[in-house]
Amino acid sequence: MDRSDAQVSHCNVVAHNIITTCTANICRLEPDPGPCNQSIPRFYFDPEQGMCRKLTYGGCGGNDNNFVRRAQCLWACNPPLSDVCKMPPLIGNCKGSVKRFFFDHKTGQCKSFRYSGCGGNANLFGSMRECRFRCYPWLTPDVCSLPVDFGVCPEGEVSSPASMWYYDADSAVCTEFQFNGCNGNGNRFKTERECAEKCTVGTLQW
Repeated sequence: MDRSDAQVSHCNVVAHNIITTCTANICRLEPDPGPCNQSIPRFYFDPEQGMCRKLTYGGCGGNDNNFVRRAQCLWACNPPLSDVCKMPPLIGNCKGSVKRFFFDHKTGQCKSFRYSGCGGNANLFGSMRECRFRCYPWLTPDVCSLPVDFGVCPEGEVSSPASMWYYDADSAVCTEFQFNGCNGNGNRFKTERECAEKCTVGTLQW
């Protein structure tokens, strides 16, 4: 039995082979590369940090805290989205500097920051897309119900006004508005399509 078969025996799997629920015991197992000598890139869940980390798997043995893709590990073992997406960004405790992304629950947006390469917490994503995929579904009901906010810039600050879109919950449509370029809230999208994808359910076809 290989690792993917072992996971299926303990986890519930839905379409596209994405693991959605898994026994808590699996996610708390210590990382185990196994006794063989191959170098296969895998992922395991670190319960102390609440995040998925890289594992070099030997190819045999080991345990079920061993996932082919980071997405599988995240879906199986990650803390609830509402907890992860509210965590503050942590740069970690190493000396590196790599571009990563975190979700800012105060503004309702994913933002970039410089990550040291180790440590940190679960509010840490390799791409803007991954951050939005993880945190926007949790945030969407709140963001889409927020009133339009044109933004107020501090006195003396140079702003860059731009045409943006917001979701009007009363009329259930995406509406264009002129954003002043400062502050604002999460109910703000660059395009009508982006607004519709986040806040409407099957009403528009692209």
